[in-house]
This record gives sequence, C-alpha cells and structure tokens, in this order.
Amino acid sequence: MNKLFQSPLLTVPLILIMGFLLLQIIKINPEKSDLDKKVANLEGQISKQEQLLQELEKEADYYQSDSYKERQARIRLNYKKPGEKVILVYDSPVDVEKQASKSEEALPFWRNWLEYLFGE
Repeated sequence: MNKLFQSPLLTVPLILIMGFLLLQIIKINPEKSDLDKKVANLEGQISKQEQLLQELEKEADYYQSDSYKERQARIRLNYKKPGEKVILVYDSPVDVEKQASKSEEALPFWRNWLEYLFGE
C-alpha cells in the first residue's frame, strides 16, 4: 500500500485534483461573501418589516377600540353622554382682529412674487 502512495501515477493526479479543488474554493469564496452580505441585508429588511407590521397591528387595534370610536363620535358627530355638558371655546376677538388686519395689509404685486420666489 505504501508503494501505491509513493507512485508518481497516483501522486501527480492527486496533486492536480487537490490544486483544482483549491482553485474552485478560492473562486467561490468571493461569491459566498457577497451572498452573505445580501442575506444580512435581507434579514435586516425582514426585521424592519416585522417591526412595521407590529406597529400597524397596534394601530389597527387602536382604531377598533371603543375609546377611539367614542372620541371620533365626539369630534365628528358632536356626541355627548347623558348628563354631560359641552363647552365650546372660540377665538378671542383680539385674535380675530389681528387676522383681519393682516389680510387687509396687501403687499404690492412684485413684493408677493419676491416672497414667493425667494421666501423673504
């Protein structure tokens, strides 16, 4: 058996096969590292999407809750519970006068364009 391994007929092909395999490993290694990077990137995207899904599920649960429905009924439909008093708060007359005076102070046409274009 020792003579078989010392024979050049077996040693030369084995060295050639080992060299070929080594070249294939060297050739495949960069592709493997690129694929590893892509896998890591995709795993990061999966985790972001899972987090977004959890947030959306929380939001959907909130929208289906009774407190959200009651709040929207109060805002949009002027809902109030029996025995509850509603207080409305209006802008003060001073604020209304300030807004009216600002709209009355019309700027010249060219000044409006300057403010629009350059944000002055």
